[in-house]
Amino acid sequence: MMDKLYLAAVTIFGIGWYIEQRMYVDGYTRRKRDPYKPIDYLGVFSIGEFVGYLVRCLVAPAFVWFPDILIGLPDNLIQVIAAVWLVVMSIFVPILVERTIDGF
Repeated sequence: MMDKLYLAAVTIFGIGWYIEQRMYVDGYTRRKRDPYKPIDYLGVFSIGEFVGYLVRCLVAPAFVWFPDILIGLPDNLIQVIAAVWLVVMSIFVPILVERTIDGF
């Protein structure tokens, strides 16, 4: 059951964050880039953005396994840990990865 839930979360997150990436690239850019610095691209992603996208899609949804991993903890605590995990792994870690790899 949890594997199906994880795969569903990966699919939903992947589609959502891909749409977000397309919106940023097509409409306006949130990234401060040096226009003279060449950047390797994978479609709409730079290399760093793609690695960040993989972290968002594959690591962030791991919170679905927390009830099985954190057996014995109160449900409220598990929910708090899952919420913090989701925020950190979908916002802060991917930004750090993107900036480290791409250099901006």
